[in-house]
Amino acid sequence: MPGPSHDDRLDIVIRAATAQDVEEMVDLYLRVAAEGLFISVEPPVDRHERRLWLQHHLDGAWTLALVAVVAGEIIGYLTAVGSARDPAELGLGVAKAWRSHGVGTRLVEAAIAWGRAHDVHKLVVEVFPHNQPTLHLFEKLGFEREGLRRSHYRRRDGALWDVVVFGLPLARTSTLP
Repeated sequence: MPGPSHDDRLDIVIRAATAQDVEEMVDLYLRVAAEGLFISVEPPVDRHERRLWLQHHLDGAWTLALVAVVAGEIIGYLTAVGSARDPAELGLGVAKAWRSHGVGTRLVEAAIAWGRAHDVHKLVVEVFPHNQPTLHLFEKLGFEREGLRRSHYRRRDGALWDVVVFGLPLARTSTLP
C-alpha cells in the first residue's frame, strides 16, 4: 500500500461504510490486529465473525460505521456502537502508512458530529497507555480521561495490559432531582 504524499490530506474522503466496504474493512482490521499493539484482539482473528459483526452494525440503530478512503482504497475505519441507554463505544483503525496524517482525527470528528446529530449522550473509547498518538488524539478532541482499568486485557503471551478509558459527554442532562 502506498503511503501518503504531502497533498493527500485534502484527498481523504470520510464517508459511511457500505456493504461493499466490509471485506476491505476486515482486511484493514486484520492488519491492525496483526501488529499486536493497538487493539485488544490478537491473531488469529476469525474473519467470518468480524465480517458478520460489521454487516450487523452497518445500518443498525445507534450505530455508525465510517471509512476513510483515498484513491478508492480504505485507509481507516471507525465504528461506534451504543444504544438509547448506553454510550456509543468507538473502535478505530488506521493503516500504518497513514498514521499521523489526520485520518484518525477526521474519523473521530465525524463520529462526534454524528453523535450530536443523533442524540447520542456520550462517546467512549479504550486506548492502551503505550499508544501515545491515540491518547493525544482523543485528548485534543475533548475526550476526558475517566480512568485506568488495570490488567484489563490478557494478551496471548499471558501479559496483562492496562487500558485508559476516555469519555466525551455530548449531552449534559442531569438525572438528579
